Amino acid sequence: MSEQRRFAVILVRNNTSVAPLTIEQAKRMVLTDEDSILKYWRDNAENWISFSPVDFYGSYDVNLPVPPDSRYTVLNAAKAAAQNNGVDLSPYDAIVVFLHPANPGGTGYDAGATGVGPGSACVLPTTDDRTFYCHETGHVLGFDHTYGILNSGADWSDDGIAEVYPVYGDPYDLMSSASFGGASPTFTLPVSQTIPDFPNGLSAGPMLSRANLHFTKPGALEATNKVRHVYEGGTDEVFTVYPAGQGDAGKPELIVFHPLDEDESGRGRVYVEYRQPFDFNWASRWDTGLAANGADRDNRGLVVHVVKDIPGSSNTAVWYAGRIVFPSPDSDLRVDTSVGFATVTVSDEFVQQKTPAFVRVRVNRSYSPRVSIIENVSETVNVISTEMRPIPGWEWAGLFTWERRQTIRTVDYIPVVAGLGGAGVFDGRDNINVYWYVGGYQPDPPETGVTNVPQLGGGPRVDVNFSIDTDTRMLTLSNIAGSGPLTISVHASASDEATWRDPISADTSFTADGVTEGWGEDYKRFMDMWYRITHPNPKRRFGPPKPDEYKQRIDDLIHVYDKLRALNPEVAGNMQSIVMEQIQSLQQSMTLQKVIVKNHLLV
Repeated sequence: MSEQRRFAVILVRNNTSVAPLTIEQAKRMVLTDEDSILKYWRDNAENWISFSPVDFYGSYDVNLPVPPDSRYTVLNAAKAAAQNNGVDLSPYDAIVVFLHPANPGGTGYDAGATGVGPGSACVLPTTDDRTFYCHETGHVLGFDHTYGILNSGADWSDDGIAEVYPVYGDPYDLMSSASFGGASPTFTLPVSQTIPDFPNGLSAGPMLSRANLHFTKPGALEATNKVRHVYEGGTDEVFTVYPAGQGDAGKPELIVFHPLDEDESGRGRVYVEYRQPFDFNWASRWDTGLAANGADRDNRGLVVHVVKDIPGSSNTAVWYAGRIVFPSPDSDLRVDTSVGFATVTVSDEFVQQKTPAFVRVRVNRSYSPRVSIIENVSETVNVISTEMRPIPGWEWAGLFTWERRQTIRTVDYIPVVAGLGGAGVFDGRDNINVYWYVGGYQPDPPETGVTNVPQLGGGPRVDVNFSIDTDTRMLTLSNIAGSGPLTISVHASASDEATWRDPISADTSFTADGVTEGWGEDYKRFMDMWYRITHPNPKRRFGPPKPDEYKQRIDDLIHVYDKLRALNPEVAGNMQSIVMEQIQSLQQSMTLQKVIVKNHLLV
């Protein structure tokens, strides 16, 4: 905890026909509620900022011009009312004004902050939402806007002609809350947190990006050892990144890549963070509104920011640069840093998971197209028919089970692509095209069904079941019941929307035994038992013999014999006398071994 902020909260009423806002209601919103404004900032700024004192004044009745009007008009009226009631506002770093009911006749007063950092103030109409309140409080704490996707959040002209700007274009940062680049990463708090006279007060989130936190107040994350730095030209490392808000000191929530020509304003710096709310991570609840599915640009996954110039200014700011949404075939993101490109790559074992608990990430300059195929195999074996047969040379043992079996083999072919799809802030799973070819043929729509294809090396064409997952592009193949042994080629081709990139590809195959015949489980158990009969003695070793070795041999033989008897009582009965002779021989050896051990100990 390194910064102290002193807040004065002034409540004003601009319409005497409604009941005034009470200090208790304001305290709940600012201080005491489970998801209050200041608790948001304690959670999201790593307890770096302490709020003391936070004093509440009012409610005061003020006369305001007919709206719309300037936030400064409201602020000045509130300050004057407090000072007229004997309040000294000079000790406070910031003033927060709650204006109630704020918008008589449906037209509101201008709201928001008057500046950034200590000495500024903010006007908060009670008709706005908690996200807005946290955003404006962020300004008075020193946080500025973030940039990214072009949007109309800063189009204040009201002339009916839409104008787009990059400011407010970061779907992953509270400080873009006027628009979030067209996304909606907020969520609705439980009804139990309803506060009277705050009709929209249940809308909250998302988190402050780790990038914006480090850019504005680097000590907050550095003090808890949650940052890992990568320097161009230094060691090329892979880092583990934990979800923002996971809470444990020492577990990194942010990777910072520093290019060689990064200047004192941070130009070209790359920030990498992982945004995934988990129930067991209390502070990550502020990201509950990040969509787990769908086309919204606020999905959960790896998020990348860069530091670039603010348009029309010599100052720099944090810009949303792209993401890798899980699960996805896309394992990397190419980022234009304005001083050259950098590549953020997720290790293959994480990219196809929906909610990994952490991810492994590399940041460097390399960017080489590749595609690989990960295979997950499962089999289901069903016995179609059985008959009892003698084994040639073993007729004396009895009849054994001969089975006809159907094996259904299912293989998930998971594509992992690098070097494609990293061309802008809309990057995500939809920027990667993966085309599958089974037996040289591309399966026809729909994305699940049966396809008839030729086999590798010739032979008759065969039917196989297939499906293709729309999110992960995973191909699943399984053989048809009743089919014989088969081998089919499998080919994956990947490309993106950039026409100058040639497709990249990988090859593998699908094999399945189909219908097969062979000896049953009783034959296997018989051979296990026969091995123990023909290999009764422990292997020679240095040192004194162990007294329990022969007992273990006896126990193993009895165990295997019992398994055989459960499967094939006839063969087990024919073998009983041989097994008993072997057990007696082992017991004699065990008695002799005890004498040897005893004599060894007496020496």
